[in-house]
Amino acid sequence: MKSMHKLYLLNAPVVPIPNETHCAVNVTRIKDVDYVKRFIEFIRNLGYEVVSAIGHESTAKVLSMLLGFEVPAQRLTITLTESDIAIAFALDYRLQEGKVLTKEELDQLVKENKVSFYIIDVVKCLAKEA
Repeated sequence: MKSMHKLYLLNAPVVPIPNETHCAVNVTRIKDVDYVKRFIEFIRNLGYEVVSAIGHESTAKVLSMLLGFEVPAQRLTITLTESDIAIAFALDYRLQEGKVLTKEELDQLVKENKVSFYIIDVVKCLAKEA
């Protein structure tokens, strides 16, 4: 039987949880791409569906290369629910306003180790009291 839980790929370390809940989350910063690849494979083997919510084509291309599978660019609005997981690919610094990086610029930042992955695990959610 397949799990209904999802593993979302994001291009920002945000935690989009439902409005009417309080959720406990664990966030882990990872610099090792091989660890992230093994983690994704492990989660897939548990039956999680991998969903790309990567909104920029250049980021999707870089992630496809780094992770070894096709990561489509799709601007999705998502909500994490209990037992969902997200992996965010993020720069280790803030870009100037309005700047969108090219694939070549992202490739260079990866080479310089100026990016991180954030594993966001939604542990438990409770409804807010009225």
